[in-house]
Amino acid sequence: MLKGVEANVDFVDNFKPDIVVATGSKSIVPPISGLKENIDLDNHKVSSIDKFMNHLDLYLDDTTNKEIVIVGGGAVGLDIAEYFANRGASPTIIEMMNQIGRDLDPVTKS
Repeated sequence: MLKGVEANVDFVDNFKPDIVVATGSKSIVPPISGLKENIDLDNHKVSSIDKFMNHLDLYLDDTTNKEIVIVGGGAVGLDIAEYFANRGASPTIIEMMNQIGRDLDPVTKS
């Protein structure tokens, strides 16, 4: 897990992810250089939370040994990390704030 990190295309590519999910509690595209040009394209690795949630059938049930990068460590990002971890993936969360789940209640954080 990475905290206090700003994501960009090159930084995320260094993880060699099989899937990248950019998350947030509001359906917005974060101001990451190159993201708007690469998000939600057919046969592309980068998905918004909207595409992810509306097309779960596109994602493998067994993601064993897949590297997943999740941009956004709020409630939605943590849910996505859990979704993939339960299917055998290795999720990495990138969050620009100094902690993940910053606005979550203590019970949810744990």
